Amino acid sequence: MASKHEIIGEEWKQRAPELTEWAMEFLVNRKDVWGQYSVLTPSERIKEGRSYKAMTLPRKDMRGADMVLTRISTQAISLSCGMLSK
Repeated sequence: MASKHEIIGEEWKQRAPELTEWAMEFLVNRKDVWGQYSVLTPSERIKEGRSYKAMTLPRKDMRGADMVLTRISTQAISLSCGMLSK
């Protein structure tokens, strides 16, 4: 018999396409630019006085185009929800 978490994970996985469409309409603000945090090298840590760096991606010359694919977003939601059932 499936556990409560497995059942919920499967329900989310089944409705991931619908959730993706809703999230793209109501939650995502930008699809051409996004942020990323990266770990600094030891020398950068000393120089910057912190352990991470924040970046805006992609490069400026590549910005402006829609770079989010609904199919990939759906897969990401499915994978994230599938992890709940493990």
